[in-house]
Amino acid sequence: MATFDAARTSQSRVFIAEGLPGPDNPPLFQGCLVMGGASQSQGDVEYIYCPDPEKYDGFIIVGEIVGREEGVETGLSGHFPLSALSDIVKWGSAKTPLAIYCHFGVSSNPQNFNVYKKAVIFDDRARITSTDIEDMGSLEESARIGQSASISAAGYYEVVPLNYIARVDNLIVDTGHGCAIDRLYDDSLPIDNRYAFYVVAHNTGTPSATQEFIYSVDGGQNWGEIDFSSVAGGNTLDGIAVINGVPVIISKTVTSTFYVDVLSGDVTPTVVAGTVAWNCISSVGNAAYVGGFSGDFGIIEDYTSVPVEMTIGSSADVVSVHALPGGIILAGDAAGKVFYSTDGINFGSANPGGGSDAITAVCAVNDSVFWAGDAAGKLFYSTNSGQTWSERGFPGSDSGVVTGIVFPTLSVGFISHNPGAGTQAVLLKTTGAGTVGSWVKVPVAGALPSADNLLIAGVRDNPNLLLGTGALDQAETDGVIMLGLPS
Repeated sequence: MATFDAARTSQSRVFIAEGLPGPDNPPLFQGCLVMGGASQSQGDVEYIYCPDPEKYDGFIIVGEIVGREEGVETGLSGHFPLSALSDIVKWGSAKTPLAIYCHFGVSSNPQNFNVYKKAVIFDDRARITSTDIEDMGSLEESARIGQSASISAAGYYEVVPLNYIARVDNLIVDTGHGCAIDRLYDDSLPIDNRYAFYVVAHNTGTPSATQEFIYSVDGGQNWGEIDFSSVAGGNTLDGIAVINGVPVIISKTVTSTFYVDVLSGDVTPTVVAGTVAWNCISSVGNAAYVGGFSGDFGIIEDYTSVPVEMTIGSSADVVSVHALPGGIILAGDAAGKVFYSTDGINFGSANPGGGSDAITAVCAVNDSVFWAGDAAGKLFYSTNSGQTWSERGFPGSDSGVVTGIVFPTLSVGFISHNPGAGTQAVLLKTTGAGTVGSWVKVPVAGALPSADNLLIAGVRDNPNLLLGTGALDQAETDGVIMLGLPS
């Protein structure tokens, strides 16, 4: 049995950001406040009964209704200050939302937000619902006055460092071109295995080059691969997303899309003949958005159908795209522009870097916070739905290429970065919503793919899982799929 390391109250630290999490809202160390416990109802269960067919006056359970998960209740407490105003009273009376981070683990500097063994994060509409100041008079000498606050939040989650790479040997021998994760709702699988992982890759091995679709439908326990050469006809597979549980694959070199209904047990690739080749794809719910050459853009509303073309205003190649529910769409083109929509119909545009470096990665965190990375290794963000943009540095920025941006939650995000020729890829992480100084390199036990070929995918609401694909060495002759797993 592995050694159990218990979290200790003596090693907990509290950081709070006033307002919603965002790149301009840094969490500040709260040396005189401590967190209370956290309580959350996961939903009541109501059983459905019918008369027992085998005996009178008996009933059997024939079904159940599981209630929704409710919000979380927690609290803050500390000393009531003498020479300053109380933050607890201020936050409570202003009814402002808070982002609260409780970190565990020894650090050489307790105020260092980036060092922890575990973080428990309340960043979704956490608000103070009541405040309490203890007796302000006493019959005893020098009695300290305490203060406390009750807090309600939509939920909370744990974060642990990602420091492991699991290689899936002999499945990719050259270059990964895209990857995606889909959450599975299969009670027959262990909870940690309820994910499907999908990768498209190129194999230059003997006897001939192949385009391969690689998959796992049990959280990475078992893997399979499908040779797409017969349907791709020598063309490349260049991106993948999931629509209604079905992986959809695009190609830059052929005007068809492909799909494989793996979960149904059918591993035969199906070709959907179209008229446009596509560079990038991002799915949201039952649809996916695709970007192509010379400003081509479209939506796939049915994985069995060709994309319906849309106009976003670009005349250059669209090379990156990301979408969220509610019509939130981001796209980046090869001329340095970002195109954005918050209704799925009308698009605005911006040139975050002021130049013509391709926008190689985009990510919408919510309807107001957007991120974009470019082919010059620069990272940009907007906090007003794309209207204005600012640059945010990170270790190694201003060189190489930002190849991917993923934000599974409001506070936790990842960047994949190619620092330049002859170097290894770099994976960076923030648990502070991308604020200044919060982007740090992920220390990984094992070699990352070569710098020009690290692509990443995450899954919403799980900050402890990451899928990546690329080639392991500089010559790109020994491929790898990696999974970011909790330590």
